[in-house]
Amino acid sequence: MKLSVLSSMGTRISLSLFALLPLSVAPGCGSPGDGGVGSSSEAIVSGTTNNETAFDYFVSQGLSYDQAAGIVGNLDQESSMDPTISQYGGGPGRGIAQWSAGGRWDTDPEDNVLWYASRVGQSAESLQLQLEFVWYELTTFPSYGLEPLRAANNVTGATVAFQGDFEGCGTCDQGNRITFANEALSAFGRTVIGLDGKCLDVLGDVSTNGAPIDLYECNAGGNQLWTLESGHLEAFGKCLDVVNGGTTDGTAVQLWECNGNPQQVWTYANGMLKNPHSNKCLNVPGFDSSNGTKLIIWDCETSGNGNEIWHINSGSGATTGSVNDSCSNGSGFCTETLQCDNGHWIARTDDSTSCTSVENVSEPCSGGDGYCTTTLQCDGGYWVPRTSDSAACTSGPGG
Repeated sequence: MKLSVLSSMGTRISLSLFALLPLSVAPGCGSPGDGGVGSSSEAIVSGTTNNETAFDYFVSQGLSYDQAAGIVGNLDQESSMDPTISQYGGGPGRGIAQWSAGGRWDTDPEDNVLWYASRVGQSAESLQLQLEFVWYELTTFPSYGLEPLRAANNVTGATVAFQGDFEGCGTCDQGNRITFANEALSAFGRTVIGLDGKCLDVLGDVSTNGAPIDLYECNAGGNQLWTLESGHLEAFGKCLDVVNGGTTDGTAVQLWECNGNPQQVWTYANGMLKNPHSNKCLNVPGFDSSNGTKLIIWDCETSGNGNEIWHINSGSGATTGSVNDSCSNGSGFCTETLQCDNGHWIARTDDSTSCTSVENVSEPCSGGDGYCTTTLQCDGGYWVPRTSDSAACTSGPGG
């Protein structure tokens, strides 16, 4: 999943370190007239990997993290994200969205799962096929609500938009859907980790214009989850902003309504978040990692001072630009051999020199089946890609 805010090396390596979501599902509904699956919490636990796959898929289609989480929350309520499930009690609902047998599952002209599966040559009960069919419906039929979904700037709005237009349900259990969506965002949303392992944070957990940005102990709160899109860092649907467009050392940063101004544009390279307008980097003043330290911009340190180094990390343990899996062999490097298997990079178990603390990589790869080598360097306790590695996977980590 490439992030447009990042440079060409801004790819994401996922580590299998995330906690399972403590979800449970009450009976819900699918397409108009459908009923829910009535799935148990055990089904949701087993489907947690499916949740992350779905979240990543919709983000890869250009949706924000809030919007992707809104879809996931709905699909969890419908099916526990199980592509093989049938509606509880013998109803017509099928698959992750509980499409109706006798309708969107098998008979609606050019709008049913079985027709689409036959068209693309995949199993109708595969998760990937059903995710792609959700996107096909959203992008083909305006009535399913892609436009209002894209207009939503928070999790609740995205959840309600998808519930109303795509699911069109009767008894919707809207509260459950929103809860599941928020849990997905907390699990798979992105935190920005800085000095002494503390997080980029909106001070006071408020979304008002002018809210200061600080460093704070990571707690997975909504004020520490950032969307990275189109060169912007966003929380609560607002942008990380240099106050008054300042360009001098020590200018504070804040949360502000996104307006396209250059003080809201950020690039990420070599671990640093840089505002090109000021030509300065996001900085923890005085190396003070105390909770509540308000952040500023400052001259970018070519030596990579720790108060300007940021690790952009997802709740599942995934990160972009560096691997937030602590490495224990000190500063040095090892080689991770990755195999492209069905469109995803996976670690090769027969690689005797592989980094033992780096596990499976969920970054999509486009080179077909095969393998290439990416070299990771242990730098200050974090795995980072070595830009000098000529054999690095161009569409995977380090590319």
